[in-house]
Amino acid sequence: IAEIVFVDLSAKVTATKIVYMGIGGLIYFWGLFAISYSQFSKYLNRYTYFAFAIVPVLIVLVVLNFETHTLFYRDYTLVTKDGLILMDPLPGVVAWVWLIYSYAILVLSVVLLTHTYIRYPKLFKRQALLALLSVLVPAVGNLGYIANLNPIAPLDPLPIFLSISGILMLFAFRNYQFLNIVPIVYDLGFHQVYSAVLILNPDWQNMR
Repeated sequence: IAEIVFVDLSAKVTATKIVYMGIGGLIYFWGLFAISYSQFSKYLNRYTYFAFAIVPVLIVLVVLNFETHTLFYRDYTLVTKDGLILMDPLPGVVAWVWLIYSYAILVLSVVLLTHTYIRYPKLFKRQALLALLSVLVPAVGNLGYIANLNPIAPLDPLPIFLSISGILMLFAFRNYQFLNIVPIVYDLGFHQVYSAVLILNPDWQNMR
């Protein structure tokens, strides 16, 4: 939207800063979610949180004043494509670091969610599949954008793919009780306990 609405370079610069602040947080928390949803949640601790946060925090700090240096964008200008005035940036070293970090987190998420899908029972397979698709849709879409395979060029299709991801996650919450019982809890409660387990539902009167 910022690419279309704003025509002034300074406005586009401000919009870019806001966008990257949101994307930085999104990638960070998504990586933590993928770990916590899998059987590897035991590795989540303050050191993990800190290590995962280094690159996103660095990106936000660099992007907040990228017009004063060439670390993120070596150069950026306004160009006109198909009647639209867009900002055409030339990525710097930190931008490439961010790209590598983002796809490393996405690949890690895909691996963990695929493992969850394969390992856990049918109760969680649809949950894991929808979570997996919510990662793959924007990842594949953004790769297409980078490879100049963009059906809505010159616009960035990522917001559309992120919206699709949001719809998939909403569907998981509404139809498959996503996060009501996560796989790791099921694993601890049933696979690693050798005595009887009684589960009580305080909302049993509303069950059908």
